[in-house]
Amino acid sequence: MRRPGHHRQADQLGPARAGPRPRHALSSGAGQKIAVLSTGVDGQHAQLRGRVDAGASVVPGVPGAGNTDCSGLGTQVAGAVAGGQLGDTGVIGVAPNARIVPIRVADQRAGSEVSPAVLAAGINAAVNAKVDVICVPVVAYTDSEELEAAVRAAIAAGIPVVAASGDPPGQDNPKPYPASSPGVIAVTALNAAGAVVARAGSGDFVTLGAPGAAVVTLQTGSGLVVVDGTGVAAGYVAGAVALLQAKNAKLSPAAVERQLTGTATPTQPTSRNKALAGMVNPYRALSETLVLTSGAPMPGYEPPPAAKTDPAKARARDRALIVAAGALGVAVLVGMVAIGLRTGRRRSWRPMLAPPPMEPNDSVEAMAPVLLFEEQR
Repeated sequence: MRRPGHHRQADQLGPARAGPRPRHALSSGAGQKIAVLSTGVDGQHAQLRGRVDAGASVVPGVPGAGNTDCSGLGTQVAGAVAGGQLGDTGVIGVAPNARIVPIRVADQRAGSEVSPAVLAAGINAAVNAKVDVICVPVVAYTDSEELEAAVRAAIAAGIPVVAASGDPPGQDNPKPYPASSPGVIAVTALNAAGAVVARAGSGDFVTLGAPGAAVVTLQTGSGLVVVDGTGVAAGYVAGAVALLQAKNAKLSPAAVERQLTGTATPTQPTSRNKALAGMVNPYRALSETLVLTSGAPMPGYEPPPAAKTDPAKARARDRALIVAAGALGVAVLVGMVAIGLRTGRRRSWRPMLAPPPMEPNDSVEAMAPVLLFEEQR
């Protein structure tokens, strides 16, 4: 959704909320290719020029490249992902040195919803283009095995898939795809206060939030535009993934999601999004290390090998112990005999008997008791 004006204020609600600018000192997304599955991307925009591949269109009846934008959404998302610095505009994407691979899955007549078959074709095209990240800012509200298979193939190839939770009209909250598919990083839109935007799709599958209200980004042709929605929010998260991938080339999609959710800025929990980890924070994701949620197994203990003993030496040691024990026993016996001989001579070999007990003397008269404290008279 476009809204003119208020560029400076809206910019503060966008990239500044997603993390401080010093993140680019840690990673700028250089070497990363990010597929944007949308309405195409304007490759001639001054802040994207030279970093947008030709891409492709998978829309039936609309063949060709994807580096032109039929309605603007793709360029807006690409600006959040990888918009480069231009003068003093102050608007810059999360991964300004990344490349964009535009895959058109929606044409000028299409709204935010696309068919699952076209989305599946777009994901497959992105995998074939060997991209590093897949960003899906549009949704399908019906699932298909074809779409699920495409998502599984992308994740199996080690490509993280970031998808918007959608912006359904009215009070309905239909389940969006591929956002609710297993393994996908599902993104909702947050406002400046960190609260979920009222129109944003919700559910327990949503894991991350990103700026999605009054965000300044690029518009088709030239210049800037203020937009809302989960599509541009998904762009911010896709840019954060590119930063991580550029810094840690071996991260799996699951590890990428764990790092982003574990370092997200906490937000107020809601009943609509119970699994929401918070606002994506690229700087923390790049600079912090998560600890394991469960204890790491201790390495196995191997006792040292037993010392080898020479059998001959062992037998000699046993004999020496036996001789020593025998000698000690003989010495004790000789000592006891010597003591007995001396005692026998002293008593002239008489038996040693106890003296007879004394008999009581009944003739002794009983004496009067002595009073210790007799009263003196």
